[in-house]
Amino acid sequence: MALPRLPRFDLKLPPRPHLSRLVPAALVAVVALCAAWAVWQPQRSNAANQDALDLLAQNKLGAAAKKADDAHAINPSSLSPLWTKASIAVARKDMPAAEVLYQRAVFNQPSNPEPWTRLAEFELYRNNQPRKALNVVQGALYLDPRSAEAQTVYFDALEKARGGP
Repeated sequence: MALPRLPRFDLKLPPRPHLSRLVPAALVAVVALCAAWAVWQPQRSNAANQDALDLLAQNKLGAAAKKADDAHAINPSSLSPLWTKASIAVARKDMPAAEVLYQRAVFNQPSNPEPWTRLAEFELYRNNQPRKALNVVQGALYLDPRSAEAQTVYFDALEKARGGP
């Protein structure tokens, strides 16, 4: 007597992933990592800049300058580290260095009215140069005629230039 024939089960292994599927998946992963890095960098820069401001408040100027340099290296397009470095220079009583930092901010972002206004404030209130401040603040007012800060600097500089208090 013959044995009954058992049904045949073919165990098929899953097909190997083809290279044509792996390449797009790898590209998606690389793009996602790049996007995450691009989002994380400004946050790292802000944290380093905040550390620099905390050190400045504690009058640890050397450490604050190093942290501000780190923040600027992490995100060179941010103006915040330049403001912090300028504040450190003012705390060191190095007004020429502070002026250069404010001018660099204007040079880096000439279409942004904020650096123009900050440079004009520095020239007026720190360097006591009302005529220079008037020339600089005109750039801010050109870019943003409704800026209350720029208008304040303009009228303060105008009053000082005319010999007012």
